[in-house]
Amino acid sequence: MRDPLVNLTISANEDSLAYPPELDARLAFLAMDVSSADAAPTEAEQLQFEKLKRQSKELLGHWDDLQHGDLAAFRKLTSENSLSTVVVPPAGQTGEAENKDAH
Repeated sequence: MRDPLVNLTISANEDSLAYPPELDARLAFLAMDVSSADAAPTEAEQLQFEKLKRQSKELLGHWDDLQHGDLAAFRKLTSENSLSTVVVPPAGQTGEAENKDAH
């Protein structure tokens, strides 16, 4: 799930020469190209944006399927067996407040 989104082996600027950039980096590169120009985005940049937008939607769809399928089934299984479960905080929240309360 994570691999097409971000390449975690890239930790320094020169690493992007040795490892393929994933969706996050390709969006960042496109944003730098578009913001550095004094004109409207080119047709190629617009096409690249649409391609990356489709890929983003696909990944979000996979994430949604995972949350409502396998993860929901796993949570149900752990609940039925009185085991700790996996907590995935909503977007924009880190879950730190919940973790502090649990200690």
